[in-house]
Amino acid sequence: MSPDGRLASASGDGTIRLWDLATGTEIARFDSQGGAVNALAVLPDGRLALGLGDCTLQMWDLATGTQTARFRSGLILALAALPDGHLVSTSPDNRIRLLDTASGVEIACLELDFSSGRLMTLADGSLIACDNAGRVHWLEAITQ
Repeated sequence: MSPDGRLASASGDGTIRLWDLATGTEIARFDSQGGAVNALAVLPDGRLALGLGDCTLQMWDLATGTQTARFRSGLILALAALPDGHLVSTSPDNRIRLLDTASGVEIACLELDFSSGRLMTLADGSLIACDNAGRVHWLEAITQ
């Protein structure tokens, strides 16, 4: 969900769509220009982060529908946005990474049995991660 209440979705064909939840209508469509979108997260400032199948992390301005940055990232399976604007990602190498959205640089890394696990950000900024063994991890990301 974007801060203004629109829903962002993405798919294997590389399209990103914005939806008006009140009417259920598509209000914008963009092409990632990088293949399948594996993961997306809307940042608190309204930017959209995409993890693509071509091992890139893309940043998009949803107000203009333009890509503002593209970083080499490795394969991203899931993304979560933190309230301070950082991103958390999961990847097939069993790692959860804390990423700087200005540079795409990894700030911190945690290794878990996580190659097909899932990640979700809670309202208080903490993270819930579900790993391959069926365990649920409650994580707090400290970015300072």
